[in-house]
Amino acid sequence: MKYFLHCFFVLFFLLKVSFTAFGQYKVPYAIKAIGKSKGDKIWVRWAPTRPEIWAAANAGGYIVERFILRKDGKLEDEKTGAELVVPPNTLPKGTILTSPPLKPLSKLELERLASTEQLANPVAEAIYGTSKYTSKGFNPEMLVAKEHEKNNRFGMALYMSDLSQNIAIASGLMLIDNKGLVTGKTYVYRIKLSPTAILPINTPAIEDGIAIVDFLAETPMLPPAAPTAVFADQKAILKWEIATYKGVFGSYIVERSEDGKIFKALSKLPFTQMSSGDNPSTHAIYTDSLPENRKKYHYRIIGLNAFGEKSLPSASVSGKGQDDLFGMTIISSIKVRENTIADLIWDFPASHLQELKGFKVRFADRADGIFQDAHKGVLSTQDRTYTHKLPFLNTYYYVQAIDKEGNVRSQSFPFLAQKEDREPPAQAENLTSKIDTITIKNATSPFYGKKVGTVILRWNPGKDTDLLGYRVFRANANNNEGKNEGKGEEFTELTKTLLDRNVFVDTLTLEVLSKDLYYKIMVMDKYYNPSPYSQVLLVKRPDIVAPAAPLFTNYAIKPEGVFLQWQPSPSVDVAEYQLFRVNKDSVPPELHSKNLLPIGQKIRSFSLKEHKKLVQIAQEGVMKGNEIGSYTDIIPTMGATYHYTLAAIDSAGNMGKTRTGEVFFETGKRKAASNIKISVDREKKHILITWTPADASLEVEKCYIYRGSEKIPFSLYKMFTADTGTFTDTDLKINNTYTYKIQVVYTKRVRSELSDAIIVKY
Repeated sequence: MKYFLHCFFVLFFLLKVSFTAFGQYKVPYAIKAIGKSKGDKIWVRWAPTRPEIWAAANAGGYIVERFILRKDGKLEDEKTGAELVVPPNTLPKGTILTSPPLKPLSKLELERLASTEQLANPVAEAIYGTSKYTSKGFNPEMLVAKEHEKNNRFGMALYMSDLSQNIAIASGLMLIDNKGLVTGKTYVYRIKLSPTAILPINTPAIEDGIAIVDFLAETPMLPPAAPTAVFADQKAILKWEIATYKGVFGSYIVERSEDGKIFKALSKLPFTQMSSGDNPSTHAIYTDSLPENRKKYHYRIIGLNAFGEKSLPSASVSGKGQDDLFGMTIISSIKVRENTIADLIWDFPASHLQELKGFKVRFADRADGIFQDAHKGVLSTQDRTYTHKLPFLNTYYYVQAIDKEGNVRSQSFPFLAQKEDREPPAQAENLTSKIDTITIKNATSPFYGKKVGTVILRWNPGKDTDLLGYRVFRANANNNEGKNEGKGEEFTELTKTLLDRNVFVDTLTLEVLSKDLYYKIMVMDKYYNPSPYSQVLLVKRPDIVAPAAPLFTNYAIKPEGVFLQWQPSPSVDVAEYQLFRVNKDSVPPELHSKNLLPIGQKIRSFSLKEHKKLVQIAQEGVMKGNEIGSYTDIIPTMGATYHYTLAAIDSAGNMGKTRTGEVFFETGKRKAASNIKISVDREKKHILITWTPADASLEVEKCYIYRGSEKIPFSLYKMFTADTGTFTDTDLKINNTYTYKIQVVYTKRVRSELSDAIIVKY
């Protein structure tokens, strides 16, 4: 018996239970319960979720309590019919149905039960058998093996309780309640461990089992859906859905019949679909070996629930086993005539012709393509040849053997019939491009951190049925301007292998002098016939190279402003020049020290045409032909320090620029004093002159007054070190005409111009 149990564990539970010591943490510590009304009684069935709970319950037993659940959701006292009052933080107390606690039958009682229940002895061994792993001390392998054995015993006991109601009752996992039940009432059953059940130390709290049952007439079990069946060589494969019946049926009985009337189970134990918790099966699959082919067999299934009840049988399916004819249909040859007709010849053994209805020839343009019938209906069993007009340059054929039920019993391997093809495919048309720039971020690339160009080429897809692919060619020069023949740089092929679609992406280095690129496409067919080249496509390479910077050659301070002179950029792709100015005094000093002066305000743009007007030929000190550009910046404020930047900009917006050093704009002169007013007071015998210095931003150092009269020539008359803007002249003679001029002297050796003459008659 022990040997039998050991084999049973290995063959069944390692597949069924899949409950090892390494996966136990996924299973909660609980008792799961279900109930069913039988009309005159209620069946209650439960099972612990963990082997340690099962072992403790086997020794200490289960306690089953019953409650009545009212429609308002409250519990009812069975004796009084009143609401069951439950003090806070306490569990309700119901009618005890198990006194003493319910335990499995003894080993002796189970062995006696074996006379009527074949599963009693295995259950007795699972519950009371001694472990063969008895060695002491720390032995990891032994501990793992012992844990496996414990889990297997636990799983076997639960499974056999599912198969037999008598075994479930004998195992202490089922109770039949028929005492004091009232039809129409709803009963709640709570299953918990007896206080005498001893669990291992540190075991978490056990969740009690709860089953809720309406005590009504029994609801009959519906049969499972009929299986589907596939019949092969002495084999029938049955498949049926189990996801829909989860919680209803746990196992199934598979039955077979030879006449469709008398069915017999195919095994002593019910069939259970094996699956893991992470990937549960939605269908059960059962394979049965047929005694013989060509004989009709019938199959049906019966569901088995957790109470050991059998459902009504499903509808039956039937079929016949078939001889395996794989590889018996062989195409021996295909001859191609006149490059248009294929003559097929195939073989098939005469010993199996009586099973066939005939043959079918099918074709496609690829061995793995979609095949279609070469003819209507089915050829006769006597046919071994077939003539077909070749639809493709490469046509693949296979021959099928069709049985009398219309099923394909045998199929040859695909066989190629090939035309000769010397006709090139059509030229690629409508070649277009889209160009962009990207920065390479792949650290392993030689262009890491650099900008490169990407050219996306597209063209119309070829329409030839034997199209194989495309080749792409590129050149940096093409003297033919789109023509396919003649002199020019030789085109280089970019495609290492044939393209299978009408798109190609080319990556370009941008830091080169050559700006133009030329592309053309060639189409190839499956016989490697090349098409004529497509029309050549001109593509402009993205321009990221800035023009060479112009060079400032001279500057001068003039009364009207700063005169700038420069040598233009030698680059041929300059589109315009832009001149910028920044006032050094308006920039924070820390930017000066870090050489971070901004480019400043744009004060002038010159198109190429405008710039040519600024260009002059230097005649002195330089070679003839040296082009020099010049411009005078009219600056409103003197005494400031400026930087000038001249930028040469190409059509792509790239900028090459140069900057002057510090330019101090100062002519040493200011405008004459303004707002001059004259007041003559003959009583006080003086002339009062008032004025305003022209430049209020500078500090006045001194002021000169020049005077002349009819008899005295014009000369410096007075000088004073502070400028109050007033002067009173008292050295006067009556009936004289005086002429005055004013000059203001500022700090930094800057002085104003003499004012206009002021004539006063006194």
